[in-house]
Amino acid sequence: MRAHDWSKSPLGEPAQWPFQLRQMVNYMLASPESIYMLWGPELHFFSNDAYRPILGPRLGVSIDTTLARLWPDAIDAVRPIIERSFAGESVRFSDMHIEMARPGEPEDTWWTFSFSPLIADDGTIPGVLCHTRETTSQVLAERARDAAEARLLKLNEWLEAEVTRRTRERNRIWEVSRDLLLVADRHGVWLSVNPAWTLTLGWSEAELIGRNSAWLEHPEDRARTREEVGKLARGQPTLNFENRMRARDGSYRTLSWTAIQDEDQIYCVAEDVTEQRSAEARLRQAQKMEAIGQLTGGVAHDFNNLLSTIGTSLELIRRKAALGQVDDLTRFADAASRSVQSAAALTHRLLAFSRMQSLDLRRVEVNPLVLGIEEMLRRTLGERVEVVLRLDSELWPVQTDANLLENALLNLAINARDAMPEGGRLTIETARLPADDTALLGAMGRVDAVALRVIDSGIGMSPEVRDRAFDPFFTTKAPGHGTGLGLSMIYGYVKQSGGHATIDSERGIGTTVSLYLPRADEAAPAVPRVPNLLPQSGSGERILIVDDNDTLRRMLWELLSELGYRVTGAPDAAHAEAALSRQRFDLLITDVGLPDLSGRRLADRARERWPELPVLLITGYAQEATVRGDFLGARMDMLSKPFDAGTLTRRIQDLLAAQSSQA
Repeated sequence: MRAHDWSKSPLGEPAQWPFQLRQMVNYMLASPESIYMLWGPELHFFSNDAYRPILGPRLGVSIDTTLARLWPDAIDAVRPIIERSFAGESVRFSDMHIEMARPGEPEDTWWTFSFSPLIADDGTIPGVLCHTRETTSQVLAERARDAAEARLLKLNEWLEAEVTRRTRERNRIWEVSRDLLLVADRHGVWLSVNPAWTLTLGWSEAELIGRNSAWLEHPEDRARTREEVGKLARGQPTLNFENRMRARDGSYRTLSWTAIQDEDQIYCVAEDVTEQRSAEARLRQAQKMEAIGQLTGGVAHDFNNLLSTIGTSLELIRRKAALGQVDDLTRFADAASRSVQSAAALTHRLLAFSRMQSLDLRRVEVNPLVLGIEEMLRRTLGERVEVVLRLDSELWPVQTDANLLENALLNLAINARDAMPEGGRLTIETARLPADDTALLGAMGRVDAVALRVIDSGIGMSPEVRDRAFDPFFTTKAPGHGTGLGLSMIYGYVKQSGGHATIDSERGIGTTVSLYLPRADEAAPAVPRVPNLLPQSGSGERILIVDDNDTLRRMLWELLSELGYRVTGAPDAAHAEAALSRQRFDLLITDVGLPDLSGRRLADRARERWPELPVLLITGYAQEATVRGDFLGARMDMLSKPFDAGTLTRRIQDLLAAQSSQA
């Protein structure tokens, strides 16, 4: 302003200005406050350096101009105020809104300013002085804050309403829920229960609160319930845990629990599943009875045929012997023996299906076993069936019963032959399956396994037949041509061995039966193969026979006595222990299932007196003896009923020979 050429200004040179104008301009220029001044009726505009930021792009035209030319967009808003100040009134405004076009486009601005009249000595008012400060940023910030506070207030109001609504809903659900809801502390002490507890168990809320659940739990469930509560207290969630809780009337209800811990409290939901579990039990019982009916019907049919053969043979032997016609007695005795063997095979199939047969689990080399029966397979299957072997040359040994594996392979081969009436190809292949192989789909756990597959090119099975192929007594063969126990026996044997079995079949393509058996320890001894021999004679060795079946015990006594053994019989463990206390025996033969003490326990007691005594256990069925290696001790062997004289005496000779060799 001081350097400006004022010669062409309507006001003239500053030296010609009225004293008051020069005085106020000097005051304004020296002030650090943002000030502008308006002079005369034309409202000549003067401003200081502190006002410069407000001018923005108008800075270059702000000297020696009028308010109308400088701020044409804002003059209408401030003119009434200016007129009031020229009238002698001092006015002040805070955060006044003025629309301005400082950057070229209209914008909203806010200002705090005051107008003061400049009064001359003669009382006239030639100008006004304006102290001004832009408050746009503060106003916008306050408005944003106010808007945020308004939104927050509205949100709080909504949240309060929502909390109220949800609390009302929760309370309503808490009241009407049929599920039993419970809140407990981390020690299991009940803090809150819903009315469903009273409806279900009959106990009042006052009787339940302040105690844990131990007084309600069924005694048989108490230990595992305490364990589950302990897991909850350690932060482990409970899912579908079931126990029984006592009702007021003394009955028990079965509850299924879901619970979590949050901070120091446990939140539980219990569903009363008593009726559901009862219905499931009734359904299982009905299915069990249906299966038993099917099973017993099939067994009765086959056993009646066998008993008829045995009975007829014995009757003919009796009649022929009475007439002195002894030439045909051997033929009838052989027929009865064959029926006995068939009956034994049937019971073994039933035990295999139920996975209760006695297994002699050993290390078995599968490839040599397959090669050993190859010639027999070719003769059995006939010329129209081509036998192909695809054997893994680096196959692992398996842990199984060699005899049962061989029988299973023969059974599968015969089934394959029957499925190829016009001939075809039978392929037997072996392969290694590492523990992470997906073919087993986790059926055996993460173990190495060997696959033995029997593949035929026969007529195949429908999906319905394939799904039932392992069921007992299910067969597609004509009456009299199959019992329907073959595949179920194989399945039961494989599962009992820790393995798995599957069937893949397609109509017109053929069938593949796969047996998966667990890999054996490479250091385990291989199973010996000993053929059955004729009855072996004894040399006066003392044998104690213990069996509660009087007829069988007497027959064994007769047989072994005729073969040169000195035999003592006992009907139970008490009589056996009395005999053992009187004399020393060379061998103990005992039934596993004695009425007063198990044969295995009797053997242990006998060895307390006679530590080196050999023991032969005989059994028709013993659940604890399903795996011989886990059941037998040193110098022990086991024989399944029924057995022939050759097998029995061979086992006796083996045990006596081993004892003699050790001595």
